[in-house]
Amino acid sequence: MVGDPFAPQTEAVFGTGLGALTALALTVRSRHLVRALILLDTLPGAGDAAAGKGAPRPAHRLDPDLRHEVVENSDRSLSWRHHLGNLPPESADHLDDETLWDQLAVLAAFDVPVVVVRAAERSRLTDDAIAELRRRAPGARLVTTDVHRPRALAQVVNEITKGR
Repeated sequence: MVGDPFAPQTEAVFGTGLGALTALALTVRSRHLVRALILLDTLPGAGDAAAGKGAPRPAHRLDPDLRHEVVENSDRSLSWRHHLGNLPPESADHLDDETLWDQLAVLAAFDVPVVVVRAAERSRLTDDAIAELRRRAPGARLVTTDVHRPRALAQVVNEITKGR
């Protein structure tokens, strides 16, 4: 568990993929330590369509950025290699997509600024995922930038952390 001695000056918690979902879970558990939550091209369940989750599709035909994040099942369908929802249901850390969405909505509506940074090109977030964000967490802010250019991404993060 993160505590004040370890992160007394934290401006934001930031993550992509499983790291973003973990950042969301951390923020829910330690709101007093998190001043902003930044999710990089990630929303609960949003990558399922991009990865072809549940649909027969050879892993080698995926976008190269996604290949290392999925595993091909015996029926040739794909599943996320790492996901908080893959933990045993009885685990306190088991967080399925629906639970993560609920938590994101509460954070965005009340006490923690939530910013979703969408990749300008090759985004994992479909228009449907963005519509779902706006429906479930209308208080969340959406920013689109070239996430593959470190300076552009750093500029967005700086604006978020300094502009609150």
